[in-house]
Amino acid sequence: MPTKKKVEKTPAEGKTAVSSAWNETPTKVTPENISGFQQNIHYQDAVSNIMRQVFPAPPEIWVTNEDGETDEQLTADAKQKFEELHGFDLMRYVTADGYGRGCAVFSPGIEKINGVWELTELRHLPADSFRARPMDTDTRSIIVNDLMPGIIVTPEGESQVWQYDSNTGTFTRITNYLIVKQPGTPSPSGCAYMRPVYPILSLIDFAAKAQTQQINRIGAPVLLLKALDDISTDEYASVEKWGKLYGKRWGKDTFGVIPPGLTTLDTKIRESSTAKEFVEQCVEWIRTYTNPMSDMTQTGNLGSSDTGRMEIWVNFISAEQSLAEGWIEELFDKVLMANGYEGYHTHSQLKRPSIDRAAIKLQYVIAGVQAKSITKQEIRDNMKVRFTAETAKANRDDFYDQWAAGNRRYAKDQSGK
Repeated sequence: MPTKKKVEKTPAEGKTAVSSAWNETPTKVTPENISGFQQNIHYQDAVSNIMRQVFPAPPEIWVTNEDGETDEQLTADAKQKFEELHGFDLMRYVTADGYGRGCAVFSPGIEKINGVWELTELRHLPADSFRARPMDTDTRSIIVNDLMPGIIVTPEGESQVWQYDSNTGTFTRITNYLIVKQPGTPSPSGCAYMRPVYPILSLIDFAAKAQTQQINRIGAPVLLLKALDDISTDEYASVEKWGKLYGKRWGKDTFGVIPPGLTTLDTKIRESSTAKEFVEQCVEWIRTYTNPMSDMTQTGNLGSSDTGRMEIWVNFISAEQSLAEGWIEELFDKVLMANGYEGYHTHSQLKRPSIDRAAIKLQYVIAGVQAKSITKQEIRDNMKVRFTAETAKANRDDFYDQWAAGNRRYAKDQSGK
């Protein structure tokens, strides 16, 4: 008689069903996951396009005295210092961080060397390092920018900057800081221009998962097998075992022969384009929001002028460039004043976009000819200036034809009198 072993009570464990992927929800927008949103191709497309326009090349640097005249020696020194500090790279952070988080944070190092004050270092502090609220601060402190909770305003009205180290989980208070934000945004930490875009990016990511699932279903559609009604119990057990094994290996590259006693079922499920259309709509929202000329293109005749749109674009880019230039000019001026250069000013000028107005001005001249309200000398003066542009050169023959026709009409009118 076999020896009985003692068996302890062991209840079964684990869930027999898992949640469907459709129970997932879009990613919540928090300071911690902003960096992930910024890797989205649609975010990069929008911001990178603006960055290329705002920073086409390093800026021109020069220093003027109290009379507005250029000081050659101080200009040479400023250019050298700008290169040593990697000023062009630092300027670009103003736009990138401002769009992504709301402000850019720097820490300038100023020292006195051989009796002369110098800007020895200009350190950029990553915006992502201010994504956490400091724990050892007054709970009544205000967080102005929810994407930069490391910058707070105490109940006494003092601005404090706390940098978070994700490796150690510790906070360090920064007392020597410079915050650059868009004018008109809340002080001290501003407001991210792309803040309304992040929820849309979350929805795009959510819809993209649905598209991926759709692709998988199209590549390997759902396989449903049905046992024929007239098979025996033994045959059913055999085809059921075969179906379970085959189902585990089922995929877009799988081939097999269905054994007798089984047939396939058509689920009648047809894939829709809902997810694709939703993603396209979200992308269009982002492009419209980040395009300063979007309102103009949706207002009928107001958007018919390329020059009008270009003027809006030029003003927009120039404003972004001024923000990137102003803060570094102020730092250089601070050092100049410390060294006794009262009334001196450092200039940092990025290449501004321009508008070719030659074709428009040419039309003004033509209208003047047709109305007989412009003299021959004015025509000559305009031709000397306007025809230097390629657009005006292309219309020169047409100008001559209309000018000659206007003269013939004028002569005819005079002879008729």
